[in-house]
Amino acid sequence: MDIEFVDRDVALRQVEDWANKSTWYPVVIFGPEGCGKTAFLRQTVEALRELDYNVLYLHPLDRVFMAEVDEPDVKSLFLDLARQTLADEKWGRIALAVFDLVRELLRRRKRRVAVIADDVSKPLAWTKLKTSKVH
Repeated sequence: MDIEFVDRDVALRQVEDWANKSTWYPVVIFGPEGCGKTAFLRQTVEALRELDYNVLYLHPLDRVFMAEVDEPDVKSLFLDLARQTLADEKWGRIALAVFDLVRELLRRRKRRVAVIADDVSKPLAWTKLKTSKVH
């Protein structure tokens, strides 16, 4: 299979365009394994911070969670939730908590917030499988 890579600079300019327009809908980045999605999303975190965004980044498969935010208590709460989630693997909790944290950041600063969730479908599916009963 041939994998065609998109020019990373073009993709980052698209992120900047979305950021300047304050898009409210989810943007999905997809492609085959190993094509650079995670590297691109991590670059996006940096680019959004340069554009004065608060950014929450979740990558449960790599066990990486970042809170690039201006509010130390929100950052601490997010990272504490991440540690707790990594310990007990209740992924739904952190997914729901992110909504509350975004709401709190917006309430305090009236600033833009981005949530970047990388490879989250598998951990959420694992949670579902662990909690379902087989008859």
